[in-house]
Amino acid sequence: TIDGKSQPVEPKDIAVLVRSHVDAVAVVEILEERNIPAIQTRVGSVLRAEAAEHLRLLLQGMRRPSDLRSVRAAAISFFFRHPVSDLLDDDVLANLQERLSAWSDLMTHHGVHALLQSFRSERETLESLVSDGNGHRHLTDLEHLADLLHAGCEGRPASPTTVLSVLDEL
Repeated sequence: TIDGKSQPVEPKDIAVLVRSHVDAVAVVEILEERNIPAIQTRVGSVLRAEAAEHLRLLLQGMRRPSDLRSVRAAAISFFFRHPVSDLLDDDVLANLQERLSAWSDLMTHHGVHALLQSFRSERETLESLVSDGNGHRHLTDLEHLADLLHAGCEGRPASPTTVLSVLDEL
């Protein structure tokens, strides 16, 4: 009830607290089986989250888009989710190199938050980020990481090399 008026319950109004990670996994599975959206948060550092490892792969690819090993590693991250068979396709790799180079330029000139905004605004990237059912978690983790990296870069735009150094220091 808000100001004496009844309001329907919405997902944002509900939280389920559990004692252990195992219990949280079970609750999320049960809710998902019933088509109820669920997000599992965790205790611990966002720096140990899946998103941090995928961001590291992406930054390494952005740092040297000419390095095909780094480009291939970024290609299988949740930013792209390319199948392994794509990693031998010259056209796919050339497209990835262009995207990584463009993102590198964007972050170098406008900062980490501009890069995150680009992820959210590019349909293909956003679809890739959310395709495994953990999209809300990935986006939330990326926002936290962007905040940490932005602060670590003293609020200034930075190159992928600098941002990787900050991530390593964190």
